[in-house]
Amino acid sequence: MAKFMQNDKGGYARQLLMYALMFRATFPANDQFSAGIISMVNINEWNQTLHIGSNKETVLTNELLDAFEEELRLTLTALYVDGFVFAHNEKSDYCEHCEV
Repeated sequence: MAKFMQNDKGGYARQLLMYALMFRATFPANDQFSAGIISMVNINEWNQTLHIGSNKETVLTNELLDAFEEELRLTLTALYVDGFVFAHNEKSDYCEHCEV
């Protein structure tokens, strides 16, 4: 499960993989596509595409999306195990609206 869900630097990748899962569910006939974000903040690199593997592949495969979906399913299932504790990530700052 650590490949996608436990990687601290994988936040945008997880977001894009989630979009890709939803796209695949909505448009199953499109079997080759990529996922990206158009950044309104980083104008110099406004088109930020998800790159997979050492060859920086941009086309998302069904195998990759299936693996991500399984990890997502396991992560969500773990939230419902008796005794699971929601705790603040010590590496993160509290937002201005959260109580410390």
